[in-house]
Amino acid sequence: MHAALMARPNKTKTRAVMPRRTTRPRGVVETTGRLLLSELARREGVSPATVWRWCRRGSLSAGGLRLVLPSIRIGGRWAVEHDAYIDWTRRLAEPAPTADEHPTLAKVRRMTPDELRRESARAVGIAEAGRA
Repeated sequence: MHAALMARPNKTKTRAVMPRRTTRPRGVVETTGRLLLSELARREGVSPATVWRWCRRGSLSAGGLRLVLPSIRIGGRWAVEHDAYIDWTRRLAEPAPTADEHPTLAKVRRMTPDELRRESARAVGIAEAGRA
């Protein structure tokens, strides 16, 4: 052997032993108060693609409004807050507002300033005192 190699002390490479990480089983995400889209789909008996569509495009309510299901991303997975889901389902069932509650834009444009003021006050629940 070569003399330079023999003079070197025997250095073996040692690797630091890292403690093993305890990991969750694959596909399991901790969701306190949250539902993964796949869990929600299973719970509702629909396809995960349907739940994804509710989050992206929304769903038509009984009143004809398009309501989007609010969702959040957690480490590459999408989830829905349980309270937000309950609120979303409640709002889906709400009936359409009547014409008296919400005047059309065309009707608002034809209103005089006094009528518009009264309508605005009525909409926010302010009683007009002293006016007939």
